[in-house]
Amino acid sequence: MGWAAGPAAKNLNGLSYNELLDRAIGSLSRTFDKSESWLRKCIFRLHYHDWSKDLFSLGAYSYPKVNGLQAAEILAEPIDETIYFAGEATDFTGANGTVHAAVQSGRSAAQKIAGVSWTRVTVRLLQFCQLKPNELKISREILF
Repeated sequence: MGWAAGPAAKNLNGLSYNELLDRAIGSLSRTFDKSESWLRKCIFRLHYHDWSKDLFSLGAYSYPKVNGLQAAEILAEPIDETIYFAGEATDFTGANGTVHAAVQSGRSAAQKIAGVSWTRVTVRLLQFCQLKPNELKISREILF
C-alpha cells in the first residue's frame, strides 16, 4: 500500500495513472533493492484512488482538536435508531483518520443496525414512506 500526503501528494497531482505506477515501482525498487522489471512481474492486482478528486472527501480526513474525541463519539451515536453514521471521523479510540477506523466504524454501525428490532425498522419505514402495513413489500433479507 502506498500513501502520499501534504506537499508530496500535491506534487503527484496531475500525473497519469502510468506515471504514478512508474513512481510507485521505482520507490519499491529502491526500498527493497529489487529490479523494477522483477517488481512488475510480481504485481497481482492494482487499485488506485485519487482522493483529491473524490467528490465526497476532496482529499480530506478528520482530525480532532485537543480533547475533541468526544465529538467523534457523539457523531457515532445513531439518531433515533434510524440514521447511523460510520467513517473514520466517528472513531473515538484514537485511530481516526485511518482506513482501519473507517472499516471498524462500518462494522460497529452494522452491528448497531442489526441490533434494532425488525418491528421498529418496519414501523419507521412505514412512517417515513407514509405507507399502510399491507403496502410495504420489503423483506428483512433485503434490508439486512
